[in-house]
This record gives sequence, structure tokens and C-alpha cells, in this order.
Amino acid sequence: MPNEEGQTGGGGRISAQQLDFLLRGLDGLPMPLKVSTRLIEKAVNSHTDRQIVDEVLPLLRADASMTAWLLRKAAQETSKRAQTVCQAIEALDMQELRDSILSFGPDATSQDALPEQFDLQGFSLHCLAVATASEKLSQHLPRKLDGDLAFTCGILHDVGKLVLASLFPKAYERALATYRFPPIDLAQSERMLLGLDHTVAGRRLAELWRLPLCIQQAIWLHHLSLEATPASASGRELGALVRLADAVCHQKGIGLSAGHLAANPARLAVGLGIDLDDLYAVTETLSQDLPQLAASCGLGQPCDPKQPLKALEAANKELGSANRRLRHQFRELEQKAATHDRLAKFASGLREHLAVRDVLACIMSAVCEASESANTASAAYSLDPQTGHILVASVNPQGDATWRSFCASDLNKKAACPNEMGLSMDDINILLNDPDSRDDWFDAAFYRHHPLVFSGSRIGGLVLPLGQPCEDLLAEIVSATLALAQASERATALGEELVTASGNAVDRQAEFADRRLLDLAGQIAAGAAHEINTPLAVISGRAQLMGHKASSEQDKRTWELISHQAQRISDVVTDLMEFASPAKPKSEVLNVRELIEQAVSTFRNSDHPQAACAGVDIDTVDASLSVWADRVQIRDALAELVANAAAAISPSESVRVRAESDSAGLSAVVTVSDSGSGMDAQAIEDAFTPLVSLQRAGRRRGMGLPKAKRKIEINNGTVWIDSTPGEGTSVRVQLPLDKPQLKAE
Repeated sequence: MPNEEGQTGGGGRISAQQLDFLLRGLDGLPMPLKVSTRLIEKAVNSHTDRQIVDEVLPLLRADASMTAWLLRKAAQETSKRAQTVCQAIEALDMQELRDSILSFGPDATSQDALPEQFDLQGFSLHCLAVATASEKLSQHLPRKLDGDLAFTCGILHDVGKLVLASLFPKAYERALATYRFPPIDLAQSERMLLGLDHTVAGRRLAELWRLPLCIQQAIWLHHLSLEATPASASGRELGALVRLADAVCHQKGIGLSAGHLAANPARLAVGLGIDLDDLYAVTETLSQDLPQLAASCGLGQPCDPKQPLKALEAANKELGSANRRLRHQFRELEQKAATHDRLAKFASGLREHLAVRDVLACIMSAVCEASESANTASAAYSLDPQTGHILVASVNPQGDATWRSFCASDLNKKAACPNEMGLSMDDINILLNDPDSRDDWFDAAFYRHHPLVFSGSRIGGLVLPLGQPCEDLLAEIVSATLALAQASERATALGEELVTASGNAVDRQAEFADRRLLDLAGQIAAGAAHEINTPLAVISGRAQLMGHKASSEQDKRTWELISHQAQRISDVVTDLMEFASPAKPKSEVLNVRELIEQAVSTFRNSDHPQAACAGVDIDTVDASLSVWADRVQIRDALAELVANAAAAISPSESVRVRAESDSAGLSAVVTVSDSGSGMDAQAIEDAFTPLVSLQRAGRRRGMGLPKAKRKIEINNGTVWIDSTPGEGTSVRVQLPLDKPQLKAE
């Protein structure tokens, strides 16, 4: 494998062109050792077509690596692209397929080359669970989908993670570590560190391996909501179905399900028109059926160290027989082979390949066949006039092929002798001669440059030995096809950018809607305060006056109750105004330890039922840790979090408050934890909604957490909840250490 740092440009981020370049050297993807061993054992003992279907097919179907390999093999060897493993099996020769499986070998699927944090068995189990859930849920859609196709899309939905983990193990290990704390989506972490995410990597691999378009789109779009997916996308509904299945498996904690920000399955099901009762039924049957299915594939089971060796010995024996058959077939084919016309062969190759690399490969094949003398060298290159990307294919006098990639800006523009291509002879020397090799073969005195032009634009060129002809017809076909390939790659990149922009637009629209809602709430609260507080003051004053004049204790309590309830209404309006239009922060440098102690003191002096008896344990990793924020706002927000935690525990228990810096050293994270009954997904979702409270009788108004969240966010902070029913709750607050630009109100 090429050096990882070199392929990522030294900074970790890679371009789509670099990824395509590496994908072409990727022959297969890793799979768990136990699964590959069991697959070889089944193949060794399957000698008839029926045995292969009954014994081998279920294992092929249940593994992402084998499914992708099999669909690729079917696309290479048949004219029709198979959409499922069953269709691929039907299109291929069974015995040839069996021999191919035997040639893998258990050690070829080792996880040694993958990041340490990448659990290959957990990943495979998650893919199998998503595939099974997709197949079951497909039968409950208003317009039922092919269950086998839904299963295939589910098993392949995260294949891009295998691609990135295999090609960039060090960078991907950082991505796996980054997304967990503070919680962000794994795809976002991948884009931050690599420049693209696993949905793009999986889509690019599926496109290169010629998988059906609907599967390519489902892999690519399964992280987008149905509303953010282009209506014309062929895998739109399949992608939404896989997203729902992925959310179900994430909620159940099945396998390696990465991502803190998984969507709510119930909401996704409603968007697809699936009845919630059907969703819950599928979720229950998935939990019951998956263990047996996983065990049958070898997932989650320890592997006997001797078992792979035994399987390999049996496979080698079978492959010996297969090799003897192949040698016999090769001798027969060699006798029947004939030489084809070079131009016809080139045109045939162009009909099947539209990628720039494939066009250049066809050009070099045609040039080498046309050469009449030995030990000659030649080259062909593509120069995309819009992107400035240059890809060079060259063959040196020893017959060694070399591929090199450049940006036009990297070339020497100071040379005084530009040629008709707009490139200097020094530039062509840079393109053709490898600086790491001492065997420079290009000498301008013995070669000529033939530009490739399409619609008046120079899009590439050929470097040929003097005296070697280049037919005009061949040059025209090459130029037109190269221009089409360049346009196709630009269109693919543009489509990916448009989908990303569409997702960003949906996010901004939701953010704008939230801000508009807060502005509207502020206007309503201000109007309500003006219209309600005046009559409330009259009611409260008259009630107090009547209470003083009351002749009996019962009448006096009645008037006091009226006055008290009027004050409660006024407090609700005041809370809403403070939530919708909080005061602008007056930020300063605050010691986190002192800030927490002040918040605890505020809680102690409040009217909270547990203020006097609940214990609070404070743990600060760094006593000098400071943040940039408004003292009063953050103190009151933390006090509210402590009060909320105290309400969830018994008087004999304590609230735990811990402060530490994040892994990047850019912010402080304060965690307020309790050992109470915990919260389910719906409770977490509603926790920051105004006037919603899940506390028992005598509860407060349900404005504490929403107001705390608003105060934290206007101080450039973030707050989120980690909780599991029965295991307590942790509320985490992240605040900046430096002096950031405050958010606009």
C-alpha cells in the first residue's frame, strides 16, 4: 500500500481524485477471520450447484465484503448488473465461483492492517443487523420494496468505512477517536480529518466496481433525511429505509454502530409511512432472530487457531484440481485466440470505460501495439481545463508502466519556450520523469508532443518517439472520449457537492426556523406581559385586600390562593420573556472551580425541596481551568443543572460535578451527574422544550433546563444529555477557554 501520509497530502485531507486513484488498487475488503474460515469450509464441502446455493450463499449474503466482491464479479463477467447476491449467483458459473472463494485464504482477511479501534466483528454484526432490519421493514412500506434488494443495500450501507479504514488506518483511527467526545456524527469527524466521509467513499467504490445505481445511491444517501434527498435519485427510498434500519440498530446497540447523533426511529418510520406498531414488531423480532443468524455466520464466536490452517489446507487441495482444469482451458483458448484490429479494440474499450484513467490505459495499449521497435517509451496525459488536474500514464523503455498525478499549479510556469499545449518542455519533463528514479527516459530531442484538443480546448496530449505516427482518426476518438470522461468526473464531483449543500441548506433552514420561533415567542411574551400583568396586578392586589378583610380562615386562604396563582401566571410570562430574549452576555475570564462552587451555593439558597439535604461532590481535574463567559448566566445555568439532578436522587445520595478540559485543549467540559432512574430517548428529546416537565406532582414550570440551555448557548457553549433508563443521567456543558466571537442574538 502507498504511504498514507503521502496519499493524504501530508495534512490528512484527501481529494476525490486521490481516493479514486487508490481505490483502483483495492482488490478486496477485509472480513472477520471466523467468517472467512467458515466460508472456505463450506466451499470445500460443496461440490454441486445446489450445495453451493444452500451452504455458501447465506454466508456470501451476510457479509459486506463478500457481497460487494460478488456483485463486482457479476458486473465484470455478465452484461447485466446483479442487484442482489441471489441474482449474482444465478448469473455466474457455480464451480468457477467456488474456486474463486477457495483462493482467498483465511489470512487474507486479517484485521492487522485496520485501526485498533475498528472492531471488524462489531462492524460486520452491525451491517448484518441493518440488512436484516431493512429486509423486514421493506414489507411494511406503503409501496413494498424487494426485500432481497433492501437486504443488499443494508449490508453494504457502511462499506465506505471499510474503505477508509483500509486505505488510511492512521487517519481513520483519529476519526474514530474524535467523534466520541464531544459527540458529533462520525461522518462529520471523517470530513474534518479526511476531507470526505464514508458515504462518498462507499459510493465511489460501488461506482468503480460497477454496482447497480440504486445500490450506489442508497450507500451515498443513507445519512440524509427523505426531505434532503433529491427527488430524482434512484435510491432515494432505499436510502431512507436503510437510515431507519440503521437508527433502529443504533438504538438497540447492535454491533459497531458509530455516531452519537442517530435519528429517532419513530420519526423516520412516520416519514416513510410505516405504522409504529409494525416498527416495534420488527424491532422485537430483530432482537430474537439476529443472534442465531450471526452465530450461523461465525460472528461473535472465538476462532480456533488451528481452524484457519485446516481450512487453508483443504482449499489448497481443491485449488490444485482447479488449476489443472484452468491450464487445460487456457491451452484451448490460446489456440483459438486471434489478433484484433488496434483501432477496433481501442473503440471497444472506450465503450465500456469512461473514467479518465481507463481512457489513458486504452491509449497506452493502442500506442504500445502500434510501436514497431522494441525498447521505446511513450506517455499520455489528461489535463482537465476546469479543475487543473493532470493524470499521466507513461511506459519507460523497459516496459514499466507509471501513473502520476499533478495539479497544473505545481508545474514550472517560468520556462521561456512554451509549446502548442501551453506547457513548457520543462513542464513535460516534470510530468514524464520520476524524480525518485535515476532512469530518466525523456529527452526532448528524440520525442514529439501531440496535443489532444476538443472543441478548441486542449485537454491532454501524447508524447511519442520521433517517427511513430498518430492517426488523425485515432486522435479524434481519443480526444472526444477523454473530454467525455473529464466531464463525467466533474459531474460526479458536482453532484456530491450539491447533495452536501442540500443537507447544509436543510440544517440552516431548521436553525433559521428555531431562531424565528424564539423571536416570535419573545414578541408574544412581551405582548402577554403588557396585556396580562396589569389585570393580574389588579387581581392580586384586590385578593390581598380581600384577604385582610376576610372574617374566616377559610375565606382568607381562598383569597391568598387567588393571589398566589396570579403571581404564578406573571412568573410564567416573565420566564418566557427571559427564555426568548435573554440579556447579552458580559463575558470575562472565570475560574471553573469557583464558578461551580458559586452555582452550588446558589442552589443551596434556592427554594428547591432538596437544597438543604442533597450532597454535591465537586471534582476539578485542573484547579486553574478557566473559561470565557458571563458569570451570572453560567452560574445560574449550572445551578439549574444541579437542582435538576438533585430532584432525580434520594436525600442520601449526592450529585457529582466534574470539570476537565476536552481532548483538543480548546474548551472546558463540566459534567453534572446523578444516579437516578435515567431518561429514555423521548425524555432526552423533550428535556430542553419550554413548559415540558417530567417531574412528579409539585413539579416546577418546566422552564429550568430550556433557560439553562439558552444561557449556555449565547455564551458560545454547548449542552447535551447522556442517559440510559435505570443507569442515571449526565448533563455535559462545553465552554470555550479562549475569547471567541460571541454569537449574534
